[in-house]
Amino acid sequence: MLLDRLHLRMSNFRRFLLVLTLLINLTAFGQNEIMGEFIRTDYPAGYLILNADKSFKFRFGFDSQWDLACGQFEVRGDTLIFSYTSDMFDINCNTEGINMTDTSDYFLTQGVDKRWRPIIARVVKHKIVTIKTGDVNDGETVSLSKHYYRRKKKGERTRIPGTYIQRY
Repeated sequence: MLLDRLHLRMSNFRRFLLVLTLLINLTAFGQNEIMGEFIRTDYPAGYLILNADKSFKFRFGFDSQWDLACGQFEVRGDTLIFSYTSDMFDINCNTEGINMTDTSDYFLTQGVDKRWRPIIARVVKHKIVTIKTGDVNDGETVSLSKHYYRRKKKGERTRIPGTYIQRY
């Protein structure tokens, strides 16, 4: 009788451990799946880099409009929530040194376009789809627009604004 109870408890404990192990593996697999570099499908110069430490880097570029910002993101199920902590003026964020020597002051005052910053996004079939974009500090820029980011392929180069202009 005592042995039967002990065996039953051990069986329940083994089941518990099995379920716990499966849950941990599934959770870890899902989060690693979204880490990496994603390129915006309609503007290939725009990208989003998601790091394992929950930090990210966002860059957008088209014509004379551009933006570069960094911060932290939070994962809630299939939803990503972005919180911006720095921008191009922070050399830790702007490691490429983009427009750091702009003497015309145009890009520093007029060219930064925060309308495209992801605020809330969803992970859908290995892609990131924005739900809400803009600058949370400027309500006029916030919109419920969808933009799609696909995972960058190995060896693929990110197109930087201005590199596709033919020079003579």
